[in-house]
Amino acid sequence: MLVSIITPSFNHGRFIEKTIRSVLEQDYPHIEYIVMDGGSTDGTIDILKRYGDRIKWRTEPDAGQSDAINKGFCMAKGEIVAWLNSDDYYQPGAIRKVVEIFINGPSAAMVYGDGYWVDEAGKWEMPYGDEPFFDLWKMIHLYNFIFQSSAFIRRDALFSAGLLDQQYSYTMDWDLWIRLSKAGRIIHIPEKLSCARVYPGTKTQSGGWRRWREIKNISRRYGDYRWPPAIFLHVPKGFLKNHRGNYTAPVKGAVSTGKRLLYPVTMGGASGFYQDGYMSRRGFISLPLIKEAKSLVLQIEPVISGKVWLKINKRGKEMFSMNEHTQVFEITLEDDLKEREFLHLEFRSASSKKLPATSLYPYPRRVSFCVKDLYYLTADGRIIKDLGFPNLIR
Repeated sequence: MLVSIITPSFNHGRFIEKTIRSVLEQDYPHIEYIVMDGGSTDGTIDILKRYGDRIKWRTEPDAGQSDAINKGFCMAKGEIVAWLNSDDYYQPGAIRKVVEIFINGPSAAMVYGDGYWVDEAGKWEMPYGDEPFFDLWKMIHLYNFIFQSSAFIRRDALFSAGLLDQQYSYTMDWDLWIRLSKAGRIIHIPEKLSCARVYPGTKTQSGGWRRWREIKNISRRYGDYRWPPAIFLHVPKGFLKNHRGNYTAPVKGAVSTGKRLLYPVTMGGASGFYQDGYMSRRGFISLPLIKEAKSLVLQIEPVISGKVWLKINKRGKEMFSMNEHTQVFEITLEDDLKEREFLHLEFRSASSKKLPATSLYPYPRRVSFCVKDLYYLTADGRIIKDLGFPNLIR
């Protein structure tokens, strides 16, 4: 299985050699490495030339980072593709670990791991990765929890979902992850696969209100609300990044207070749905909508007696609701629902019960029921359950 890595580059000569070596020194033998340079003048080209035919590279003006990456994707021949920015680098063994998951999971559209934030000198390692599974509702409505440099995509899934959308400068990866959920499963592995640098001037440390507007557009485009939680969750970040060094202590305190007040609006940064299938008294699941599906079937196992209300919302307005004691819900998908790209399910339960800590969740949780199965049913009786569905652990 050939893996193609694309590195967009522009005047990162002080970083790119470590990036290159992190790819070429992987213990997986089948790697195609492509560097798309935007016309660097700082010695980057001399570094690329030193590696001879071990790297495919091109230097020419481009329309930005997404344009360079998309050109690299079109050049790539690998079954698996990824992009690694020219100031980031892989951990040893990263690609081999990912390939093993793809081989064992043919329905996977993307496999991603965790990583480390490092400073400009490659020090100060801070681990990143607090989401144990791909939660599409959280990705659409709250924040991008995927460590980009640790993400690898099946090439067929990428071209099915579409390349990076060049209208986004700061959130093009976020948009892509959402669209990829329609092409197959997105699988998380609890491994630190890469390091990403954070220093003044990087996109991670800039953007401000421009980035906030992109987040608003993405969440509204795919989501369930006119005013999605992500808008409020990222307002303080947008303010602080636009006014870095230009605000007083009282203003900073007011922003912090605002974050606390917005906590309920942002759902506390959680969807209420757990990887082992349990659901809080209020919880959410998002799914890619399958056009040929006739209905959606949910099999639930209550942990305490009581009613469960299920809504499918559109822009915050109730479109469908049901109150049932049964353990099986079958939701007929009307034509107005099929006009959408995603289904967003909201559950509310009348009662809940405390579960003891487990090895997966080492703290008590209040839950109402467990989702035992979840699938689409077509008119001819076929079951569809691979595309973008939660990868639950039993």
